[in-house]
Amino acid sequence: MNATSLRIDHNLSSNWFLFGRYNDAPSQTLSRPGVFATPSTTAQTRTPTKTTTVGLRTLVTPQLTNSLHANYSIQHSNVLYNVDSLGGAVPPDSTILFPPPLSPEHSFVFFQTQGGYFQTGPSPDVHESQANLTDDIAFAHRAHQMKFGIDWRRLDFSYGSFPQSLSSFAFSLQNFSQTGTLNFISTGVGAGAKMRFHNLSLYGQDAWRIGARLTLTYGLRWEFDPTPSGLDGTKLASWQNVENPAAMSLAPFGTPVWKTTYGHFAPRLGATYKIGGRENFVVRGGWGLFYDLGSSSVSTLAAQFPNTAARFVPGPIQLPLTSVAPYAPAISLNPSSSSQLVGFAPNLQLPRSYQWNVALERSFGSTQALSVTYLGQVGRELLRREDILPPSSNSTFSRGSLFFLTRNGDTSDYDALQVQYRKALSRGVQALLSYTWSHSIDTGSDDSLDLNSHLIISGANDRGNSSFDVRHNFSGAIIYDLPRVSRQPFLSALTRNWSFNVVAEARSGFPFDVETSSVAIPGLTHGTRADLVPGQPIWLSGPYPGGRKLNFGAFAVPLQPRQGTLGRNAIIGFGMTQVDLSVARKFSLTEKVSLQFRSDFFNVFNNPNFANPIPCLDCGPASFGLATRMLNQGLTASLGSGLNSLYQVGGPRSVQLSTKIQF
Repeated sequence: MNATSLRIDHNLSSNWFLFGRYNDAPSQTLSRPGVFATPSTTAQTRTPTKTTTVGLRTLVTPQLTNSLHANYSIQHSNVLYNVDSLGGAVPPDSTILFPPPLSPEHSFVFFQTQGGYFQTGPSPDVHESQANLTDDIAFAHRAHQMKFGIDWRRLDFSYGSFPQSLSSFAFSLQNFSQTGTLNFISTGVGAGAKMRFHNLSLYGQDAWRIGARLTLTYGLRWEFDPTPSGLDGTKLASWQNVENPAAMSLAPFGTPVWKTTYGHFAPRLGATYKIGGRENFVVRGGWGLFYDLGSSSVSTLAAQFPNTAARFVPGPIQLPLTSVAPYAPAISLNPSSSSQLVGFAPNLQLPRSYQWNVALERSFGSTQALSVTYLGQVGRELLRREDILPPSSNSTFSRGSLFFLTRNGDTSDYDALQVQYRKALSRGVQALLSYTWSHSIDTGSDDSLDLNSHLIISGANDRGNSSFDVRHNFSGAIIYDLPRVSRQPFLSALTRNWSFNVVAEARSGFPFDVETSSVAIPGLTHGTRADLVPGQPIWLSGPYPGGRKLNFGAFAVPLQPRQGTLGRNAIIGFGMTQVDLSVARKFSLTEKVSLQFRSDFFNVFNNPNFANPIPCLDCGPASFGLATRMLNQGLTASLGSGLNSLYQVGGPRSVQLSTKIQF
């Protein structure tokens, strides 16, 4: 990870304040992805990001201020796969992997056989650019503190073209090594696509101080999120009659992906009431309606029909291929030419949530405070991407094709009790301690993953712990400025200007479930949950990573095509405990210049924290339910990759040394 930033702050006058910031982060990752990929497969991911922000704050009058910000950000992303000689592997000759017209520079090749796969070549380039403009006006008049603002965003997204890709499959490694024949191949081609997204928010609010004890805050926000559109001739597929698989059909090109709605008004209301004198007792409460974007996963349309095409070619196919041209697919506007289609409900609504909180806070003297807060949130009309198998009677689709539909099908509920202790800096000590008990329940924690269709399995059967649900969470931070040990000159110079910072975190584990791919349910693209075996413990204690492993005998494959009796995310995984320590000293070089040395020790006690095990019931009892990764490696979406310990909890002990000059 590399990042270079430049910031300039300048006071143009006593009433005009200007700042600018530029950031360039040409970051990349080199990893060996996936536990099923051959170890000699590498993936080099590049994600260079550049952002530019300028801001202007104006004091029009002592009661009126205006703050204007503008930002432009660009990000480019691509992945280059390769096969190297790790472990004595012999990479296949490129003339075999890339038969004409394929080339290593512009084509992607995937090969899978019994026990693993490898891939080589570049992925299509992805490019995003975002322009953002915000303006906020604050006005004070007697007992009122009013604010008004606007937030406008435009995001352009492009998915690069690729001449052709080739995927080869050989079910039996022994048969393939003897005969050189494939069971089938799949080819693909992409024309490239460009999309544009807009978002506009307007808001107004007022904080009205009614007497010395009561403050009432109220406001209204309006969200406008028009449906995304294609650029430079890009066509986006729109669908109709999506609730009836037998009647689903493609809408005329040019039809919006979904109908834009305009009535998204979000009221907010809050109140604060003070009781007591010196040791204040404060009661706070609030309620609000919030809208989310409905376009978080619509960018997948750029890599789908009609901007890409794929062709399935059954075998046996003899290697080497002299040319892939006879098997090349053609870009078509006919949906029956694609075996996989993606669509959105034409009546899609913006997801919304209702949030509320009640807090009691008591201060002790001028430096300490204790607060207890209950808060809740319910999410409704949340996005849900479902996999549907259209019936053969529907001529719009090819036989056996899958349709992935995003609609408003998910719900969520969250409750939490939060306790916090704060101590402002006094006598060299500052502290912040927080504990949260919470429970998050939903029917789907990700709107871009394929979930059970309500037409196949009831979505209510997926209601369970959220994938990010953490029942208990504690965090604490203490800063201590060491006083001088003595007035004696030598000891005073040795011990002054030292500071210590301790951050401790402890939480319970993330939930997960056990799945099996041995049960085939038509129209279901992922595994089903296993059955629970009565009387069997879920965990076994012993000399395992983390001190326990899943009990293989506690789960069974359902005997019929149905979802298992194990609830979604019903198993709680490994927790996390980590203590970080920072030691710093400041040296005063002159009256205006100082130098600070700092040492940061992350996971100073080197406490091992494990990611949840990979619960593959089909893998057999030997490796089932064992933790195979540390937590910092398991918090990322890609297996085998993770962030450095400096940027992620759960890694091994690491040390960072830094120097800062202040003037």
